[in-house]
Amino acid sequence: MYKRIENNKTRQLLYSTGIMLFTFIFLRADVSMAIDGNPRDYIAAPPGTNLSIVYFQHLDSSNFYSKGKEVPGKDKLEVNVPIYRFVHYGKLFGMTVDPQFVIPVFGTVRTKIGALGLDQTTTSMGDLTIGCTFWFINKPEKNFWAGFTPWVTFPTGNFDHDKFVSSSALASNRYTFTTQFGVEKGLGYGFHFSGIVEGAFYTDNKDWMSSTGGTASQSKDPTFLSQISLSYDFTPATFASVKWRYLALGETKVGNEKQNDAANDHRVDLGLFHWLTKTDQLMIEYQKVVQVRNGYDSDGVMARWVHVF
Repeated sequence: MYKRIENNKTRQLLYSTGIMLFTFIFLRADVSMAIDGNPRDYIAAPPGTNLSIVYFQHLDSSNFYSKGKEVPGKDKLEVNVPIYRFVHYGKLFGMTVDPQFVIPVFGTVRTKIGALGLDQTTTSMGDLTIGCTFWFINKPEKNFWAGFTPWVTFPTGNFDHDKFVSSSALASNRYTFTTQFGVEKGLGYGFHFSGIVEGAFYTDNKDWMSSTGGTASQSKDPTFLSQISLSYDFTPATFASVKWRYLALGETKVGNEKQNDAANDHRVDLGLFHWLTKTDQLMIEYQKVVQVRNGYDSDGVMARWVHVF
């Protein structure tokens, strides 16, 4: 990775740029994008129901921002990540619950920083996330649901110290503890409201890249997310949605040095959902970052197939 980098100033620039790239990639490409809910996700299915879910996330960007200003240069970020998720609905002390797991499966991330001659690609398994929703409000007769979901992400992926820029998108080499609340409410006339808020808390990555190419410990402040969506039923089998998503990404620290890389991003998603059969649903969602402070402005497409059994 460092064969072409001969002076410390350039090395430091790569290091700091890599930190900002990590900020963006984590925000868009790691397993949290599967935790990041879709409209109507918090509608509880009957106990005994199983869901087998396959996602495919594509992201593309060439506009890099630092402190809200675009940085010139021929830069590139491309992400292609398939994700598998399994959900089982059951009962616990009379409450509907859904133990589940999520894992990125051999995703590919390419990062290019033209000014530094860096063009890096990583393909690997991602980190495993396990969670369970507990519905404290489950009133289908009133079209009203609310639940609480704790998640734990385990460092099971293949983190590569020498490719920390692209590798960290899929394997963070740290534990993440996420607390999420969701609400669903039918509004009548085919309209439906969905809302989610969450906070994520991190242990340290003790194998991060230092400014000299050695090993350093990276800590990360908590991240907070909120999103609201409005969806509309065109037919009993088809609905469309619009979603606004705000993410306040925590600042990182490498060693004792703050990186000044906190992010406050706004994204708008447009989704289309259709039941192909009584047990199979297809979702296509277009994602557009409309405001970014540190990281890449991006366009993305997520496809999701759900099989109910």
